Formats: sequence, C-alpha cells, structure tokens
Amino acid sequence: MKKRRWRERFPRTRGPRTAGDAVAALIDHYKITGTVRGRRVLTGWRELVGEQIARRTWPGPIDDGLLTVWVSSSAWLQELSFQREVLADRLRKHSGGTVTDVRFALGKPRRGERESLSRAARARRRPVTSPPPPRPIAASGEDLLRITQETDAVDDPELRAIIRATRVKHNR
Repeated sequence: MKKRRWRERFPRTRGPRTAGDAVAALIDHYKITGTVRGRRVLTGWRELVGEQIARRTWPGPIDDGLLTVWVSSSAWLQELSFQREVLADRLRKHSGGTVTDVRFALGKPRRGERESLSRAARARRRPVTSPPPPRPIAASGEDLLRITQETDAVDDPELRAIIRATRVKHNR
C-alpha cells in the first residue's frame, strides 16, 4: 500500500488560517480530542480545585471518564469525598465531558507520574516578575550644594552626617 503524502492528508485551504484552526484540524485528524481535554485537567488543576486543595492532591489517570485523584491524608480524603459531586461537575465542564466522575485514593502518584504532573503544572504557571525598582540617582551639583546647606542646620554632627548621606544617595 502506498503511503499518502502530507498534502493528501491535509489538503490546502483557501486564504489564511489561524493557528488555532490548524491545531484543531490536527487534533481532529489524529482523533486525540479526549487526550487533549484530559491534559487540560492536569495543567489547570490548581485553578480548577483551588490552591488549598491543589497542595494536597495530585490528579492521576483518566480511565473511561473516571479521574483518579491521589490525596495526601485520610482527613483530606474524607473532606474531598463530601465535595466529590461539586468537583466532578466542575471537572466535567472543564474537560468537555472527558472526565465524568472522580475517585479519591490515599497516597501519592508514582515518581514518573509525579514528574509529568509537575512539568504540566510548571508549564501552566509561569511566574510573573515585575521589573526591579529603579536605582536612586545620587545628588550632584546644585542639589548637593542645597542638601549640604539644609543639613548644616542640624546640631548633632553624627545625625547631620546620616541625614546628609541619605539625602545625597536618594537625591531628596
């Protein structure tokens, strides 16, 4: 049997196409919609269940719509079992029906699974860093002369030196 060429599998479209449309076509072609939706549960776990629950739980495999969630302690396992319906409904909506129910299990995922979960979470949660504050510009010229004249009125020489050094450094 002759192997089909790329163009035959993905025919050209007329006009420009957004990246989202192209990715959606690939997902449909390879029939991995459920897998992608299931991964969305892993990457969005913290936002879906909240920070407090996410620190004590790890989402596991999805098997026929049943998501296994590992829980750190029996107390949390019991607490989450009371919230099972609410969490299952939230996960069902977020995954587009890929997750239909939740099962809680005591323990932690195996090492390899835990690493893939943390990679997914890191990819989802990039820290936003603000730029460092601007460094103060030291006083010079007229500003330095003005600061010196104003601080000469301070009687205590040690206090005068501290005030002068601070004002010169921060140009105030």
